Amino acid sequence: MSEKTRATVIFIIVGFLLLVIAYLTEKPDLPHFISESLIDAAFVLLTVGIVSLLWGLLGGEPLSVQIDSLSNTVSSVRTSVRLLADSRENGLTRLLRLSSACSASDWMGRLTSAKQAVDLMGYTLHVWTRTSTFGADVVGLVRNGVTVRFLVMDSTNPHLEALIKSQQITALNLSQVKAELEGFQNQVRSIQQEIRKLSDSKGSFEFRTVKQGLTVNQICRFDDEIRVIPYLWSVVASSSPLLVIEGATTGLFKTYQAEFENLWEINGPNS
Repeated sequence: MSEKTRATVIFIIVGFLLLVIAYLTEKPDLPHFISESLIDAAFVLLTVGIVSLLWGLLGGEPLSVQIDSLSNTVSSVRTSVRLLADSRENGLTRLLRLSSACSASDWMGRLTSAKQAVDLMGYTLHVWTRTSTFGADVVGLVRNGVTVRFLVMDSTNPHLEALIKSQQITALNLSQVKAELEGFQNQVRSIQQEIRKLSDSKGSFEFRTVKQGLTVNQICRFDDEIRVIPYLWSVVASSSPLLVIEGATTGLFKTYQAEFENLWEINGPNS
């Protein structure tokens, strides 16, 4: 192995080692610039090493096309590394273009597997009532010690029409939304009646409506996981993106849980 090749290999090895060290130092109690600096140094070394190897394989001529391609590849890798670091820091484990990509059985499975807390917030949450076992599943959660809270828009909220985009979706109108709210509240009343019959309930159930404020996301918390569907103007919720966030101490989890708690607190218990 020539001296030049040996030096190139050392550059690449050191570059990968710096990437590993950068990943290990990406911790909340350490300054963020440390890992950033290590990543920058790593990519400089890797770029120099890889370019040197390519030049050697291509006869030593600095071909601009290959260099540009390599630069784009390094840039893509760097972006991927940053995205992974951001996801780890903020708890984002999945990002789906369509929330409908998760089946009803997947949603219900996550609901019924909760052990401590379930918080559901949305415009009407009527979609949950399409599953015939929803009421019984909620009663079962309360019986087993889970704290369950539901939060939907109030039919008297002055902003109720804010996200009803009948101009974009002709099938969606104010009357339909109010009907869905009434349908969900009927389901809630049925759940409350069944819970009152329990003699060995270990959990709790509470339902509130948003008279003040506006639910601009569907937020579904199951223990240390939160699923968020942003409400978009031009499409229904099933055609909106879905964020899956895990870890109660992560940034995004705290942000969306705080949104739920804020709306919950300013809208007192229903009479």
